[in-house]
Amino acid sequence: MGLIVGGVGQSFLRFLAKHDPQSFGVVRRHWSQQSVYLGGASAYAPVKYKAPKEQTQSAASGGVLRALSKLMRKKK
Repeated sequence: MGLIVGGVGQSFLRFLAKHDPQSFGVVRRHWSQQSVYLGGASAYAPVKYKAPKEQTQSAASGGVLRALSKLMRKKK
């Protein structure tokens, strides 16, 4: 029985390889996929995003902004 199953399996695999050389990669990726992907977020999901640190204004840009605000406040 094992020889029959092995022979049929071998001939099927040879047919697939001749018909489409990339079929093994497609089948391997298909088997590695989950059967169900839930629509909602999970509390146990790994965190891949890290929020950037808050940027402070440099001395040059802060000085320019202060100077512009003083100019705008001056009455002519």
